Amino acid sequence: MNCKQCNAQNPNDAVYCMHCGKRTDGKAQCPHCNKLLPAEAEFCIYCGKALAPSRAERGAAQSCPKKSAAAILQNCSHGLAIAMAAFSLVFVFLIGTLITAGGAMQATDLYYYFGGAYADIGELLAPLESYSATFESSLYLSVIPYTIVAAAAIAGTAVFAVLGIVQEILALTKKKAIRFRFAPLAFLTFLGGAVAFLACAAVSAHTSSVVANVGFNTATTAGIALGAVSFVLYLGCRVAINAETLLKERAAHSALAAVAAVLAVIVLGVASAPLLSLASENGMAVSSPLDLLSTLSLLLQDAQSSAAVLNADAVIALLFVTAFLLLSVIALAVVCLWKTLCPLWSDKPQNGLVWGIALASCATVLLVFSIVSASEYKIALGYLGATQEVGFGFAVPAVLFVFSLLLLGIHIARRYLPNRKAAAQNCGCQGEEGENSEAQSAAAESERQTRPENENAASENGAESA
Repeated sequence: MNCKQCNAQNPNDAVYCMHCGKRTDGKAQCPHCNKLLPAEAEFCIYCGKALAPSRAERGAAQSCPKKSAAAILQNCSHGLAIAMAAFSLVFVFLIGTLITAGGAMQATDLYYYFGGAYADIGELLAPLESYSATFESSLYLSVIPYTIVAAAAIAGTAVFAVLGIVQEILALTKKKAIRFRFAPLAFLTFLGGAVAFLACAAVSAHTSSVVANVGFNTATTAGIALGAVSFVLYLGCRVAINAETLLKERAAHSALAAVAAVLAVIVLGVASAPLLSLASENGMAVSSPLDLLSTLSLLLQDAQSSAAVLNADAVIALLFVTAFLLLSVIALAVVCLWKTLCPLWSDKPQNGLVWGIALASCATVLLVFSIVSASEYKIALGYLGATQEVGFGFAVPAVLFVFSLLLLGIHIARRYLPNRKAAAQNCGCQGEEGENSEAQSAAAESERQTRPENENAASENGAESA
């Protein structure tokens, strides 16, 4: 609960604020008779004496306030949240990748996959007299995930950022308590969208003929850096505000939450790397499933090649599903990170065990699909007459699998780790119940002892009356 005087966060059962020392409900208290009064009262309505300090002195003190450390941290957190949401809102429209190959650079942004990519596919198919349905579907399936990621990143970040800015401004001006904060969710959505967009296009080739790499463009890098700095400072303010609760009542939970947050960030970083590595005589390359799908589409350009590859449909389906599994891992990692950080601004602990199970399951299926799709891709290359032996590596999906299991273990530990405050409350309740039961036993014993005396007195009175 938040103090009505300084807006600092306190335990739910607090009567007086642990930061400013005033009542958390905002009421005044008469210093003479200790009666509770409305906040605007100047004289006590029970004893008639003036409150100290007087109304005039209180107004003068309010004109030049001395803000407590908690109030300053609250205002700083609101300002950082507004900056974080604003950075996310601006830079989400500038997300893009930069491809460098042989000294040449090519930039690609989100908007290309809302129309330009499909127009290029139409221009590619237009001069062809005949082409197979497998070739056409492979072209479109290699573009559709980009469009979904772009639409989800722009829509989600824009909505959460606008709601977060409005929410933080209202909290800063009107001192309204916030239970669900949209500003950090806006940044995490922007970060997840940028990582997913890079994961779709991630390629790093080092061969005898070409050296190619795909990374973020300058605008995306700047947006992530500015948002991350605001996000870290914002978390620091929230930790300082809730230090009493996080470090004393939930010390073990806070330590596990910090480890879970680090693991979730590692999962996001690894997921942005190319998923599958290919080793051949010419060199080494690592590619995303969609890049392999695009390469296969070029190999299937004529109808004869499409007919020659007997497992073409299976390879296309496997690579497409693998790409969506990778995007699902990124989305679930963002949700797990959000659930892990929720206790910093919410009284209710957010465990996130369900999302941890979903992430571990998705990472497991991703590892299986990566292995199967790679083996089918090698078979397809054999049908196309490839003379070089190609070997696949699965380091990235294996690392995602391991770290997702570690994250799941942290969530399980947090789920079954007792809360110190809850344990103390339970002990207090049990102690009260024990005291009540002892009092009831004593009352019953005294009643049993006095019952014969009452019966004897009643019999004597009856005899006298007779």
